[in-house]
Order: sequence, then structure tokens, then C-alpha cells
Amino acid sequence: MDMLIVLGTSAAYFSLLFVTLFLFLFTVQKLVFQGYDKTSAIAIACVLLGCLLASCAKRQTSQAIRKLIGRAMK
Repeated sequence: MDMLIVLGTSAAYFSLLFVTLFLFLFTVQKLVFQGYDKTSAIAIACVLLGCLLASCAKRQTSQAIRKLIGRAMK
């Protein structure tokens, strides 16, 4: 799932980068282009936040399991 998000946001980012670098070609032809830079940045930030929250949850869960195992052995 993360790979699909990375591919989608990277495609949006690099297409925006392409248009930004060659903007004069689009303005000469008077084409309107809306960038997806904010959307890709928000998607990447959400993925990173989700990974951070998942790692915190895994750490807390493993600590709780260790405590339970320690209490069960007493």
C-alpha cells in the first residue's frame, strides 16, 4: 500500500516539477495547469505520520506484552 502511495505522490510531484521548469512553454500556448504540489505533500506527510504512529503503537504493545509476561511468571 505504501508503494502505491509513493508512486502516486511521486508522479504528482515530478509532473509539477516538469511543468514548473518548463512553464514558459505552457504560458505561450495559454494552457491552464493546476499543480498538485500541496496534495502530494499532504499525502506524503500523512503516510509518514501513519508510519510514526504505527511504530509508536508497536513499541507500546511490545512493552505491554513484556509486562504481562513478567507478571504471569511471578
